[in-house]
Amino acid sequence: MNKFLTATLAAGVAVTMASGASAATFDFAANADGTDFTNSNNVVQTGGEADWATIVGGASVGILDVPSGISVVGSGSGTAAGVTSPLFAYFDSGSAGLGVCGNTGSCSPGNDDNVGAIGGSGNAALASQTFETLTLTFNMEVFVSNILFSAEGHGPFTGDIKINGSDTAITGGSLNAGLTGTVFNFQYLPVPVGTNPNSTNEFYIEAITVAAVPIPAALPLLLAG
Repeated sequence: MNKFLTATLAAGVAVTMASGASAATFDFAANADGTDFTNSNNVVQTGGEADWATIVGGASVGILDVPSGISVVGSGSGTAAGVTSPLFAYFDSGSAGLGVCGNTGSCSPGNDDNVGAIGGSGNAALASQTFETLTLTFNMEVFVSNILFSAEGHGPFTGDIKINGSDTAITGGSLNAGLTGTVFNFQYLPVPVGTNPNSTNEFYIEAITVAAVPIPAALPLLLAG
């Protein structure tokens, strides 16, 4: 069997298996608004507005979807001149979701709790400016079927972001993603120079729906053939 056909069959089997598996939806907006959930240590946590470690029970502790066994950890990254504090995934209440902040506990200033530019979301893509990245890391390979995004004003997000390095357009707050993997990076993109100065691509992840991608028992034999 040639390498191309082998890879194609493997990808097709993975996606087919994922589409038939039990879906898990992680509703970060509901968590930020106070909905209880189970973490990956099987401890029930009370939701609320704060950084990931405070709400979930530790920076490396995940939110667990009990029926599927899928868990996810959120983290923030990005550095810039004059910024010394580490960045965290941050739950913002008011029907927003998961963003990034540089302060533990309560985000200060409050307008820096989305995924944006460190030090402000200017329209110009300055060479010295570094943009925040929100990373979701799953405990297994998953197929991402849908992602909901909230805008800076907590309504449906329409704009452009980077997902795993690729520019991606979001319309009406929803993306039928069709992505497979374990780690997904969501990065802010500045709006084009000359755009209305009130425009921004700052965003939150409101919710994400995934399914496990199991390896069929017959797949190793198929690949060996």
